[in-house]
Amino acid sequence: MGDSNCILNAMIIGVLISLVMPRVLLYFADPEEVKLPLEMESESMKYKLMHLMAHKSKMPLLSAMIVAFIVGASVYLGYVIDPMKMLK
Repeated sequence: MGDSNCILNAMIIGVLISLVMPRVLLYFADPEEVKLPLEMESESMKYKLMHLMAHKSKMPLLSAMIVAFIVGASVYLGYVIDPMKMLK
């Protein structure tokens, strides 16, 4: 597998993990742990991004651990699954 395929595989798997992981983990959350943010549908993407960054800055170690897990799992699963082979 070439370097570009490795990067693309990890990106594809990383996006999938980041979409699926919150939904899976929320099954294990208590109702009081799940507090939805204020209505943000009408807010700009920049506002939403800044809100997310402010939230993540309150828990830097946990955020870094989540990113490390997603990156590690993405690279590993990218090699195992090789989604670029399926897309060609």
